[in-house]
Amino acid sequence: MHAATFIGDTPLRPSRAQYIIPGHLAHADPLTERFERWSRENLASDFSLQDAANALSVNPRTLQPRTEAVLGKSPLAFFQDMRVERVQHLISIGHDLEKYVRTLRMIVSRPKRIAASE
Repeated sequence: MHAATFIGDTPLRPSRAQYIIPGHLAHADPLTERFERWSRENLASDFSLQDAANALSVNPRTLQPRTEAVLGKSPLAFFQDMRVERVQHLISIGHDLEKYVRTLRMIVSRPKRIAASE
């Protein structure tokens, strides 16, 4: 059975609303769209605002406020949300839950890397 939300004994499909709006907004802005694409391609790596900005050919002081303005969250928060979304998807298609629980614990407990511009 896949990961789902339950009300009483009735399973519900997991809500995708929290990802739909940011995804839509990201596509309204070219920089945040490129950041979303970079994030998806780098989910297995540690997050670095400097690395993301370098890959997008912008300054971290440009990427940080733009992401916050368009998506309503920091680049790090968006990146972590993307990781959670990916794990939820893998679990929903039958991948080993324990493997991804360990991955999520590692992500949540990993200290934030704070760049000078954050």
